[in-house]
Amino acid sequence: MILPSIEFLSNCMAAALLDHYGVDRLPVPIRTFITSPPPDLASDLSLTEGTSITFCDAVWVRLINGQGVVFLNGNMSEPNRRYAMACALFMGLCATKGGRAVGLYEAVNATASNHAERFGRGVLLPVELLPGGWESMPADDLAKIADVPVRVVEARLRDLGSRQSLASLNS
Repeated sequence: MILPSIEFLSNCMAAALLDHYGVDRLPVPIRTFITSPPPDLASDLSLTEGTSITFCDAVWVRLINGQGVVFLNGNMSEPNRRYAMACALFMGLCATKGGRAVGLYEAVNATASNHAERFGRGVLLPVELLPGGWESMPADDLAKIADVPVRVVEARLRDLGSRQSLASLNS
């Protein structure tokens, strides 16, 4: 059986979460996705924020008791925390029963961070929630609206194949 692409599955996961939480405008409530997960993900997602995680921005791990947890470095700005949570959320979703069933976990092992970052950008900046005229908005303005770092907006615009050059984003 041919499995769907990781990009397709990632987009489906983002769309399902946005729909489940009824998100209809930016900024996307990513913290809620982790702290109040759907019932079938309750054992896979929870959040611990603090200053003890300093070796990375965020990491998803499954504890010995079976609970999945996103550990978040609390020493970052809120936009950076939001993006780190979204990336770690992807890793947690890949390790769920459903994620394993469609081959997502095994498929992302070699390139996990690239896929997690793409998911993070997609879930925090979904095209359907971007404001009218977003293609010509400065990256700084979109970053403020979505409460994400400017670099995330710039990468998302590249993902979407925006015709704008990066040099003109902040003009």
